[in-house]
Amino acid sequence: MAKIKATDLDYQKVFQQKLTEANSNLKRNRVRVSIKQTGNSLQLRATLPLKPDDKQHLIKSKKQYDLTLVIPANLEGLKTDKEESYELGKLIARHTFVWNDKYLGIRISEKKREKQRIKTIGELLDQFEENYYKTRKKAITSQNTFANYVCVIKRNFPPTTLATKKNFESAINSCTGNKKKRINRNILCFYQNF
Repeated sequence: MAKIKATDLDYQKVFQQKLTEANSNLKRNRVRVSIKQTGNSLQLRATLPLKPDDKQHLIKSKKQYDLTLVIPANLEGLKTDKEESYELGKLIARHTFVWNDKYLGIRISEKKREKQRIKTIGELLDQFEENYYKTRKKAITSQNTFANYVCVIKRNFPPTTLATKKNFESAINSCTGNKKKRINRNILCFYQNF
């Protein structure tokens, strides 16, 4: 255990040294971006034009932001972050920086994608069989289980219902006891195949 801790401490020292070195190189090359470690991920710090939804600084046209690109805080992640720093630095220097999904953050992008891909239960049931048998052998028991899942889904949801987490939760919460457990299990399997 002591050996593992010592190795981890050595790795952290090397990582911190490389991070300091990377920031020094960015500064020396006059790239107006720095790399910052926050927890187990790396962030880019730069002064950028205001975000489209940032209304607290009406007087200023720029503000310092920490951009999270979901890059892990390790040596490989540091290489990636250096490349991203230079790319962002070019955009800033050329005054061509525009807020897009990459810089606004993953959470916003995921929400947009989720809104775009919300389908109805009927549409998902058509794809369900194909997805279900990708990870299972098509045997009598798996076919019976699949038929049970489809039956429960059809019984609890009209085909035109949107397949959203909220709709699934309301169907589960409308039942009690063993029926609630069975519906929860069936809906969970259905939801996991998409």
